Amino acid sequence: MANPDVLLAPLKLKCGKTIPNRIAKAAMTEGVADDLSRATVAHKTLYTKWSDGCGLLITGNIMVDRRYMERPGNVAIAGPQDEMQRLRLRAFARAATQHGNHCWAQLSHAGRQSHKTIASGGLGPSAVAFEAPGKDLGMKVDAPREITKEVRQAETMSATPSVIAAFAIQFGMVLPNSNRPSGLDIVVIIQ
Repeated sequence: MANPDVLLAPLKLKCGKTIPNRIAKAAMTEGVADDLSRATVAHKTLYTKWSDGCGLLITGNIMVDRRYMERPGNVAIAGPQDEMQRLRLRAFARAATQHGNHCWAQLSHAGRQSHKTIASGGLGPSAVAFEAPGKDLGMKVDAPREITKEVRQAETMSATPSVIAAFAIQFGMVLPNSNRPSGLDIVVIIQ
């Protein structure tokens, strides 16, 4: 039988950072953002609870393009962030790291999985619609537009490097020249 104490042992990463233990909360979509796709008190409450005991938290989808949302209730960082959004992101980040743990932000673009109740079709590598396993899991998606060279040029992601850097600053990160964040790490997931 494996020694259960290994779960409480720190984990040193190759980048030099150390996660305080080997317990992680995987990414899951919270769906508690407000109608303007801003972080809420519910994020703070959830991440406060999760940060107590976990060495690593991976956030739910933080969308980089409001046009292609994965579902209603996602946080979005596309475009300029107003002062209220910056305060809310700061509170979210503090809650997620208050016990000395790490939090990795899952920056996402829903691609072909854009929910049709909030997006007019997705954008994907082909025009093939996403088919969820099972008869009905509540996914309501249309066939996406295929990404072509022309679409890539015309439809750039709204979260430009400057917006992502501004997001990182709200989470207390510094983006050094090496592009390796200190504090909160950024993980970009393209679905």
